Amino acid sequence: MAKLEPKPSGVAPGEPFPTPTISCCTARPPSCPQIRPIAPTDSDSYRSILERTTPEDLYCRFFHVVDQAELDDVKPFVELRPDTIGFIAEYESKPLGVAHAFLSPNRAEAEIAIVVARDARRCDVGHALLERLIDELRARKCRVVSAYSLSGNSAFSHLARSVGMRPIGPPSDVMTWTLAASA
Repeated sequence: MAKLEPKPSGVAPGEPFPTPTISCCTARPPSCPQIRPIAPTDSDSYRSILERTTPEDLYCRFFHVVDQAELDDVKPFVELRPDTIGFIAEYESKPLGVAHAFLSPNRAEAEIAIVVARDARRCDVGHALLERLIDELRARKCRVVSAYSLSGNSAFSHLARSVGMRPIGPPSDVMTWTLAASA
């Protein structure tokens, strides 16, 4: 998990605060992913992430069987749209995962979705992506963040809880997760 380091004690009063540095997690590589906004030029990177997942992973992300035609058409997930925020995680130019927020018309609510390539799991990539996405939603004054997962998706359950999301409603095949994003 990436976090900002505290201000160095050697900075004299009145001097500008240096650009914060990122401290990397000490898990196995990729230990320090770069997280940046997704761009229309990221089609191949997005496709690479999807290709490095299993059919079950894709079903958990999209809630239906994903065929080759859908894998080929990734444009909707990388294009810039006013109602969508997307981030991609990379390590040494290798795409690791993506997270999106789909905003309500009034921008007060957002539904999030995430997919992390199988070979990039258990390295805090998903956690770092969701933290960055939630930070952006808070900066945009979004009040409520929600997500949906299949009840058997323990990986997402763990990830959602790690960023403060909680399940709501009675247990069912599809779980609804929420987080109050505004303070």
